[in-house]
Amino acid sequence: MSDRMLARVSRIAVAIESGVILAPLTLLAVLGVFLAIMLGSFGSMELLLFGTAPLMALLALFCCWYLALRFVRFGRGALDSVPATLWILPVLAGIACLTGLSVRFSGSAHFDEEWAGINLWLEIFVLGSPALVPLLHLSAEKWLRTNYLPESTP
Repeated sequence: MSDRMLARVSRIAVAIESGVILAPLTLLAVLGVFLAIMLGSFGSMELLLFGTAPLMALLALFCCWYLALRFVRFGRGALDSVPATLWILPVLAGIACLTGLSVRFSGSAHFDEEWAGINLWLEIFVLGSPALVPLLHLSAEKWLRTNYLPESTP
């Protein structure tokens, strides 16, 4: 396959990943923010913590949507011109997802009162772990293909 064909297949793959993975997660995050706003009138600390996680996830998803749409529309070169600040929030959300997954599957989760809020916050980010697929794909397009295939253009 030529580099041009690989670039086209990669753009189609990111479009499919966005539709299949990012769209439902964005809907879930919007509903989570709406639910947190509705329940936030009760003024509990857990609800405040519960409300910030979907909002942060939603902001990270919007950044990921921007990156994906920009890549699908304009190709790999468009990712090079995206400021690093738009990569920070999705990467931090990805780190929170991986941390939550490692806590969940390692069995080392603390269930006492002082860790309950942190565990709840991490559990919310675990729901967004499928978004790591398009994020890793876009990251590979930006950094790996740029470094190892400089002659390939979309």
